[in-house]
Parts: sequence; structure tokens; C-alpha cells
Amino acid sequence: MLIKTDGIVIKESSYSEKDKLMTVLTRDLGVIRAFAKGSKSFKHKNFSATQILNYSEFVFLAKNGIYTLREASLKNTFLEIRDSFESLIIAQYICESVLHLVRENMESNDILRLVLNSVYALTKNKFNKRIIKSVFEIKLLSILGYQLDCNKCKLCKKILEYSQYFHTSGFICENCFQELNFYERTQCIKTNTSVLNAITYITDAPCGSMFSFSLSDKNLKTLSLLTQKYIITHTERAMKTLKIYEEYFRLSKKI
Repeated sequence: MLIKTDGIVIKESSYSEKDKLMTVLTRDLGVIRAFAKGSKSFKHKNFSATQILNYSEFVFLAKNGIYTLREASLKNTFLEIRDSFESLIIAQYICESVLHLVRENMESNDILRLVLNSVYALTKNKFNKRIIKSVFEIKLLSILGYQLDCNKCKLCKKILEYSQYFHTSGFICENCFQELNFYERTQCIKTNTSVLNAITYITDAPCGSMFSFSLSDKNLKTLSLLTQKYIITHTERAMKTLKIYEEYFRLSKKI
């Protein structure tokens, strides 16, 4: 059966001397792996469409649960993203996050739209790149059903008033924070109204304006640490690209 859908390549690997195996976030099929015969050659008609971070319309042959690329029409290469190491590593982190959280046959139209908007934003100088990273993390988990609740304590379920901490996968109140052991308290992130308002804005904002807010450097650092802790909780693994991202900021003295 032939299936036509658009999608963005989030991973590529060598399969043979001429062929590659690519992983694609598609609009209609979720994340799939597909054989791309002959596409390792730069002379092949599908060479560009099968490169990581390129967005294309694909025609796949689906047989016995195996996908093989038949045709591809390139839509966007996001070439400008390669001009900034920070942008490139965040884009690769976006791909790795999707790879671990999105499955085949999962409803993925909103996720593809989020990824495309995020990668496009990384090619521009209009938005703070750490904001783009945090927005992507919050939006992706919200789409997947893991929306952050800024109003109720994750542990005791009481309404949160003034003092809030982020603990593992949600916000907790002062009383619950004090009941944690010493190690658990050291793993919590103290928040404030500005950070919480930013999270609420991100959660509710449409794609067209989700990056349009600002925070102080201190609050942006808090937001970034909080959102990446949240996504790590759900991926249940330490992602390679996130480690590279953190090392980049350490060396550049931005954190």
C-alpha cells in the first residue's frame, strides 16, 4: 500500500553502502522508520529529502509493517539553522525528544506543527533560543497529556498559594516541600510568579505567539532547568543532546 504524508526527518543512519534508514516524524503516521534506497548518494533524487531536519512530502510503500521510501518532494531545509551551534544542538535535542516520546500511529499533526514552528524559530534571531527550548518542552508534553498544573500541589492536591517548588513532575506546596528528605529537597527547583506566569502563557498560547514573551536571565535559567527536568522525567533517560547543550552553556559561561 502506498501512503502519502509529509514529515520531518529526525534521525538518519547508514543501512548499507548505498541505502540509509531514516526516522521521520510524519503528520499521519506518528514516528516511523523507513528504508531509503540509494539515498546516500548525493546524485540520488531523494538525497536532500532524506537529510536530518529536512521537511518533505513523502510517499512510502507500506508492507508487513515495513516502510520503504518511494518518492519525496522537499519542502524546507532550514539551512540557516546550521549557522549557529546553539540552534543546531537545540534542533537535534528536539528531534531526540520526539524520538523517545512519539510512537508509530500516534496522532501527530499538532506535534509536527510544534516541531516545524520550533525549528523555524531557531533559524531566526527574533526569539531567545532558551525560550524556544522551554516552549517546545512544555508544549510537547502538554500535547501528549502531561500538562503542568500550576494551581494544585502535585502531592497533597491542595490549592497552591504563594510558595511553590517544582518536584520531579509537578509543583508542590511549602508543607510538602518541608516533608521531603534532604536529598529530595535539593532536587527541587524554587519558582516564582514570573516563571509560573510564563508557564501558563506557554500552555495557553497558540503556535503563532507561543515564543512572544520575555524573562530576566535568572528567571529564564529557572524556567529552562524546570522544563528540562520535566521532560527527562517522562523520557526516563538522560538525552545525549541535552548533555551537549548543557556543556555548551557551561563553556560559554551562560549558566
